[in-house]
Amino acid sequence: MNLPVRKPNRLPNYDYSSIGYYYVTLCAKNRKHYFGKIENSQLILNSVGRLLENVWSDMPKIFSGIEMDEFVVMPNHFHGIIIFKDKPFYTQAKKPVTLSQILGAFKSKTNVLTKKTILPQQKAVELWQKTFYDRVIRNDSELLKIREYIRNNPTKWELDEYFKQPSVGAGLARPLK
Repeated sequence: MNLPVRKPNRLPNYDYSSIGYYYVTLCAKNRKHYFGKIENSQLILNSVGRLLENVWSDMPKIFSGIEMDEFVVMPNHFHGIIIFKDKPFYTQAKKPVTLSQILGAFKSKTNVLTKKTILPQQKAVELWQKTFYDRVIRNDSELLKIREYIRNNPTKWELDEYFKQPSVGAGLARPLK
């Protein structure tokens, strides 16, 4: 089989448990609009979108040593900044928790809670694409630009590369409110 060669998503040899600021983007499975909509440049989250906000805000309770900075839930993706103030903590294998593990926990928890509380009649809920985009934020100027981008993202929705996707994804039995 001739499978496409994927470009590595992470910086080679970079310690993703290092203290610092990380900008992340997570996309909905098949880029479907699972989380809400935008009307007249106003973000209107549905129950899944509000659940994502709550889980994201609670991640520092699960992983000590991190802080959540600016973030936005969009109809079919999510942008956020995570600050590693300390090493979050160590796994059972005595290795520090990484950015990938934190985002994996976020994705898993949002899938489970969506299945339990919002769509209990569904057999399986898979909200997210497998991978994510990240950027190690290197300086204050970059941090300010990324924060501004996140804040302004809903007002630029019609220019967004994900804008022209269907409003409700396959696999959901009914539109989310």
